[in-house]
Amino acid sequence: MKKDIVQFMTEKYTAMTNSEKTLADYIINNFEHVLSISVQALAAELNISVATIVRFAQHLGFEGYKDFRLYLAQLGSEHEDFILDFHKNDNSPEAQISRMLSSCAECLNLTSQNIDYNTLSDIVQKIQKADKIAFFGVGTSFIVCQDASVKFKRIGISTECACESTSAALTLLNMKKGDVVFGVSHSGNNETVESILKTAQKAGITTVAVTTFSNSNICKFADYILLTQTRESPLHKIAITSRVSQFAMMDSLFMAYLTVNYDKCIGNVEKTYEITNDLK
Repeated sequence: MKKDIVQFMTEKYTAMTNSEKTLADYIINNFEHVLSISVQALAAELNISVATIVRFAQHLGFEGYKDFRLYLAQLGSEHEDFILDFHKNDNSPEAQISRMLSSCAECLNLTSQNIDYNTLSDIVQKIQKADKIAFFGVGTSFIVCQDASVKFKRIGISTECACESTSAALTLLNMKKGDVVFGVSHSGNNETVESILKTAQKAGITTVAVTTFSNSNICKFADYILLTQTRESPLHKIAITSRVSQFAMMDSLFMAYLTVNYDKCIGNVEKTYEITNDLK
């Protein structure tokens, strides 16, 4: 699939300064307008200097803003709306849903092609030796954490999950060296998740970052990194393909553990059903 401006900015985003992220946000949300005005007019609208915009273009790998705008113009026919692949001028639910599902399918294909099986294997070994594992995430990432926690509980693993500092503190209080903590964040720059991994690593707990960006903040405190695959920018306000990628990665980890410990896991699943029936 040819890159559009959202995908292009996504790949560069975590390396940007705060002012560059603001500029990137504006460009994505006002794509056609940016192509129609001069660099001086753009600078005036954003109340920044022309030099700042030029440096932004150079940071992205272009000689200057002129080359950058030419690149944007070439992507013009491929540009898609900021929220996923939503075309605001298309009133057909069928077309919008088709584009959304195609993006999700592409996300799964990317995950399949880029998954790091050696890292998965190493993490499985850590889980085998741990007394407890825990999943931490905020927003839609927490939903992924809840799902992973339930899955691992069903196969006999002691797990917890949390989305805020107080619950995270109580969870970490009951963990020790050799246990495993997962921090899930699409952007990799969520401050709560970053603090949790930092605290866990300081306590000797094995830490795993699940993110799309290998140079993001949470990776600084991760013993292992599981990279999710999506074209969804950190600027997105609605998480769809990033969430699909997170689910796919956590399910891959679950399947890797299940494969290595099949008999024990299936035995625990059967016991779960027995207990459930007894409780009816």
